Amino acid sequence: MHTFCLSLYYSVAKAAYSSSNLEKAQKALQKVIDESKCLDEKLDALNLLVTVLVERDAQEQAFNTSLEVLVQLGETIPDSFEKRDARAMIKKSCKLLGQITEERLSSMKEADKKTEYILMFYSHIADVSYFAKPAMAAYFCCKMMQLSTERGISKYSLLSFVMFAAVLCNNKVVKNIDAGCRLGQMAIKVYFDRYGSSSDQKTKLSFQYYALVAYYSEPFQRCHDMLKEGVEAGMCCGDIRYSFLNGLNQIRLGLMSGRNLEE
Repeated sequence: MHTFCLSLYYSVAKAAYSSSNLEKAQKALQKVIDESKCLDEKLDALNLLVTVLVERDAQEQAFNTSLEVLVQLGETIPDSFEKRDARAMIKKSCKLLGQITEERLSSMKEADKKTEYILMFYSHIADVSYFAKPAMAAYFCCKMMQLSTERGISKYSLLSFVMFAAVLCNNKVVKNIDAGCRLGQMAIKVYFDRYGSSSDQKTKLSFQYYALVAYYSEPFQRCHDMLKEGVEAGMCCGDIRYSFLNGLNQIRLGLMSGRNLEE
């Protein structure tokens, strides 16, 4: 009965989130968290709670929630991370990634369940750190890639490869467009080969790759069309934030490519 009640509240939360009733979703998720007897019972609820907090513009609360979960999962997070540390870690990661081929990436083992949850919350914290603690963003992204090479990959870790590619393409200090495009193309191909196009991470992946990386190496028209798919994927899974980001950049690339505004 206990497990059934938790699953019922979680279903209510998902339904409320999908219909943009974020307040109701958060209350239902908090009920699951409060009534759970162990961490494993509430990990899915905590995952959705972080997403809801981001949607409600509670970036710092989302950051702290992700941080607390990662610590409970056995991860050690530094209190601070300076820009010079970020540059050093990025350079180290670039050397590591230079040795990774598409064949090696696609043949990596699948992460176990605990590692997948760790990567899931690192994905959240990397996302919100751009707003809550920008200096930490590079650390979380590099940490995800390190874990993936050591313990196996998941849909979340492949997203981190694309996020790192975006850093290489757009960060003035470590800018390396050729390396960023190579990594992004490799990661997105392995992602769709391995997990298909119906994954709940598709909308995030579409934004990170087609809005921040692909337009350096692929036609604007293709990027525009793929961002449109990202909008639809976000609407299907209830991710309004990334659906909006995809739509915004779809318009931007549509203008840059000379698309008919009536479309």
